[in-house]
Amino acid sequence: MCLSTKEIYRLTWRVHVEPMWAARRLATIRSEEVAHWRQHMLSAGVGPRTVHNSLLMLSFLCKHARRFKWLPVNPCAEVRKPKFRVKVRAFTAADVAILACHADDATRALRRRCSLL
Repeated sequence: MCLSTKEIYRLTWRVHVEPMWAARRLATIRSEEVAHWRQHMLSAGVGPRTVHNSLLMLSFLCKHARRFKWLPVNPCAEVRKPKFRVKVRAFTAADVAILACHADDATRALRRRCSLL
């Protein structure tokens, strides 16, 4: 199942950010609490990319509040985001050639390139 970006944001908000922070006034959130939340999520087995996205979501809210002078500082600014690697799965030249050779009439231009390979 592949989720859209919007669906990922909704899920991240509902599962990770809202339960912890939605009832709190932004001005009462402290950096130490955010750092503890980060560590708690990682210790509970939440993936580093999800933790990163959760922190970004809270940070964007605080950044917006900061821009309008509703907060003196962004409590998320000093909390380190976990690092993660994105695995890129790209087609090989052979994969592209096979796809091009099996293209239908709607992708005729792609099929024509097959003969060039």
